[in-house]
Parts: sequence; C-alpha cells; structure tokens
Amino acid sequence: MNERVRRPYEHEEFLQELGGPSSKKEKPFDSLKSVLLFAAALASHRDQERCPFSKSGEKIPFSYFSSDFEKSFIASLALQDTKDVTILHPSRLADQIEIFEEMANAGLNLMKVGVSSSSSIDAYLLGEVSGASEDAPSIIDELFAFS
Repeated sequence: MNERVRRPYEHEEFLQELGGPSSKKEKPFDSLKSVLLFAAALASHRDQERCPFSKSGEKIPFSYFSSDFEKSFIASLALQDTKDVTILHPSRLADQIEIFEEMANAGLNLMKVGVSSSSSIDAYLLGEVSGASEDAPSIIDELFAFS
C-alpha cells in the first residue's frame, strides 16, 4: 500500500500553525495528521460538503493513520458521503482517502474563518469542542459516540 494523504496547499501555513513539531512554541495538535482528522470531523459535524482541491503540500503516508479508530473514521466518512457500502472495500481505499482529504479541506476552511473571528486559535478550538449550545452535541461527543 503506497497511498498518501494530500494536504491542501492553500492551508499549508495554517496547518503548520496548528500542528507538528516545533521548538519555538507549543501548538494545539501534536501532528499535521491530527489537524486533518480534527478538520474532517468538524466538517462532518457541521454537515459540510466536500471541498475538492488540486494543489497539495507535502503528502502524508497513509501508514501514519495506523490506529483502528483513524482507519474506521476515514472509512465512515466515505460511507456517510457516498451512501454506498462498496466504498468500504479495500480496493476503494484511494476513494476513501480522497473523500477524507476533501472533508479535511472543508474543515480547514471553517477553522480559518472561526479563528479569524476569535481571540485566539485556542479559544476557537475550545469553543468547538465544548459545543456552541446545550441543544447540540459537541464534536467531541460525536467522536466518542463513534468509537
């Protein structure tokens, strides 16, 4: 399996602010993979449509998405998007990854807008995970309902 996950080039600087190793400052996420997973979950939680992109930054080997939870999450996003159980077949992994990439891009678009209207990245993320209202479950509630 040689699959790789694309990172949307237009969000490359934003991705670097949010995650990955840095000796200069602490970041909200420990890896770019974690940022993409969160962004895709946010887009799904907010019922966003996939957001295709053509230009990508450095690609992440799919093998980095090694936990059963990560693989199941990516597969479930694809199933939710296509409403076609054949998407779950191992021969359709490239399609699952593309859906994940485009959902992550949609989530990054939401996050960029949210961060720009918030006092900080941390404040925005805390608002997202705690839920905007008591009537709606938070993104964390939905993620853990899945696992």
